[in-house]
Amino acid sequence: TIFAAHRALVQGLPAPEPTPQRLRAVILRHVALARRYCSRESALWKMRGVVPRYVRHLPGAKALRHGLCQCRDWPELMSLLDAFLPDALPQDVSPHAGAG
Repeated sequence: TIFAAHRALVQGLPAPEPTPQRLRAVILRHVALARRYCSRESALWKMRGVVPRYVRHLPGAKALRHGLCQCRDWPELMSLLDAFLPDALPQDVSPHAGAG
């Protein structure tokens, strides 16, 4: 969590790298919030720009960025995320919350 990273930094230790599972959960929560509070098109455009920031340190991030640049709808974005971060999603995070 962010608090574990902060605690490590305060203690002079390196911050732990987030796991792919945690990154996926955070990204999907961000997707859900964007879809809930932004217009449909605006939310998609924002997520196309935000997702690369979450994964910039991971191998293959350049290919994901390229795919996101061509992404035109939510199913395509979710497919890109599924391919890049395929691990199971925690039950309490839904990318479709507030979608409409």
